[in-house]
Amino acid sequence: SSTRAIVDDVTRFVLAELAPRRDVTSIEVDDDLLAAGIVDSLGVEMLITFLEERFGVTIAAEEVVPDNFRTARTVAAFVQQKGG
Repeated sequence: SSTRAIVDDVTRFVLAELAPRRDVTSIEVDDDLLAAGIVDSLGVEMLITFLEERFGVTIAAEEVVPDNFRTARTVAAFVQQKGG
């Protein structure tokens, strides 16, 4: 998948599944989802499940670090690096 397509999929997932818990209705590709509280520890787990199912990647425990999940763009780059 292209980085843009992955960003779009991640953005849609975050807006549909995670953002409503924080009353957030829009995000930009470089918004810090962790600092904003949109993606918390439960949100990271939900996002990992989504990424593994949607893109067929396996995310190891040691890869679950803030820099891989901070923004839609960093998530997309991480998935692409994983071969998704």
